[in-house]
Amino acid sequence: MSQLQTLLNAHIEYELSQWKGQNLKDNLKIEIESLYDTLVEMSIEDFVDKKTITELAKIYLTSREIGKEEESLALAISEATYRLISSNQDQLTSLSTKAIFDEAMNMGMSMKELRKDVIHTVINSPVYTKMISSVLYNAIADFAGGENAFAKNVPVASSLLKMGQDFLGNIPGMQAGIEKNLTAFIQSNLQNSLKQSEKLLNQELDSKTSKELTDEIWRFLNTKKISDLQHYANTDDFKKIFAIVKLEWEHIKTSPLLLQILDTNLDVILSRYKGKKIKELLALYKIEKKDITENITKIAESYISNPQIQTHLTNRLKLRLEGFYNSSEAKKIIG
Repeated sequence: MSQLQTLLNAHIEYELSQWKGQNLKDNLKIEIESLYDTLVEMSIEDFVDKKTITELAKIYLTSREIGKEEESLALAISEATYRLISSNQDQLTSLSTKAIFDEAMNMGMSMKELRKDVIHTVINSPVYTKMISSVLYNAIADFAGGENAFAKNVPVASSLLKMGQDFLGNIPGMQAGIEKNLTAFIQSNLQNSLKQSEKLLNQELDSKTSKELTDEIWRFLNTKKISDLQHYANTDDFKKIFAIVKLEWEHIKTSPLLLQILDTNLDVILSRYKGKKIKELLALYKIEKKDITENITKIAESYISNPQIQTHLTNRLKLRLEGFYNSSEAKKIIG
């Protein structure tokens, strides 16, 4: 064996020994901490390259498609989560606390403009108008033809109502005509009542009413278990949801809005932390050195110690070092 080959083998063995056992852990810690110490001294504008990030985002956002494998994986994860939820007998309210729920509801209720828009949209919806008209018509019909307080308390009222009903009912097409005209009359005269209802709702949703509503919703949630959520959707629904998500993604990725949002957000970050070093930024978010270095060391160690990774590492070291030891420069040095 030549002197060069002997030296090559010794060098390979030495390098490999640095990536095994305790040496692996020690060297990883040294290298990661060294890299950390270098990076934290960089300023945020040197670390965040806006041009590179936006170019990569443009490539992935505009060209990336949701393929069958991605869809299948998302569906499998959803079904697994669905099965887990279906077997969970904990109370639904265990996912939060009353204090957190109250705070969230109060925040929603305090959005007055949004609340007014939602109430206005619902109250003025044609569907809502038809529903209220139907309720009023049935109430009038029940009053006129049913066993009601008016008929019981006013002498001969019951007989008069019954006679009028029989008379009108015996005229061909009269019953259908009355229903149609009465419903039309209610709908045409309902607008003032709806406006009053909208005004009343906006006035009444004060802090006291909001608290009553919040408490009522919490009491309802408290009667439910996590497993009850399974009744609101099933695995077929997930497939339909993913189909819609896929169509929406194909549509929205062609919009410039996503890239505009990314560009604006990067501007905010770079402007907010301009001139600050990475270590100052980490301090603001209360992230310590050990939070990063120890976790990365632990993860990297588990991967590098894997037998397959060790084999790959051996092959790469041999390939890189053989190139040097077989070079004319190395042969001249060894001489």
